Amino acid sequence: MARITLNNEQWGLIKDMLPGKGSDPGSTAKNNRLLIEDCS
Repeated sequence: MARITLNNEQWGLIKDMLPGKGSDPGSTAKNNRLLIEDCS
């Protein structure tokens, strides 16, 4: 399976839509970008 990596522009468009940010209640993800890229 090929791994897809996001460029900085693509990441900038989606990063604030993901759960697990520091401003969200509960635990936060250590690295949402790696989580998205590994699931692609």
